[in-house]
Parts: sequence; C-alpha cells; structure tokens
Amino acid sequence: MLGLGFGRVISFFFDGTSTFVYQFGTFVELFLGFYGCWILTKIKS
Repeated sequence: MLGLGFGRVISFFFDGTSTFVYQFGTFVELFLGFYGCWILTKIKS
C-alpha cells in the first residue's frame, strides 16, 4: 500500500492534483500502509 500511495504522491508533483476520489484514495492507501507497519511492529514486540 505504501508503494501505491507514494507513487500517487509523486504523480501529484508531476501531473498536478486530480479529482477528489483520486486524492481520497491516496490518503487511504497511505493510511493503510502506515497502519500495517504499525501493526507489524506491535506484533514483533
């Protein structure tokens, strides 16, 4: 998820902002990616 989210962020810089749905999807992908990392680090502890 983080790879997709960061790819979309890079796309914002090169292509400019897009529709609200695209921006919302980017936020959700980044959120789920960071949440997944947080869960994985919590499980290992």
